[in-house]
Amino acid sequence: MSSTFYGLEIASKALFAAQKGLEVTGHNVANADTVGYSRQRLNTSSVEAGSGYVRFASAQKGQIGGGV
Repeated sequence: MSSTFYGLEIASKALFAAQKGLEVTGHNVANADTVGYSRQRLNTSSVEAGSGYVRFASAQKGQIGGGV
């Protein structure tokens, strides 16, 4: 049985990634008219299930991923 806390951990990673995306977008809009400015990009990738900072659960059989 999977842990509810691990689901919350995945959700918090998703919210953090979305927040960073909004920050980068805001920065690009604010500097759109600046001479010599090149826009920034946010590169995201998936996290393997059970890797990295997992405090409350381990990878379960059939689990696809661990978030962003």
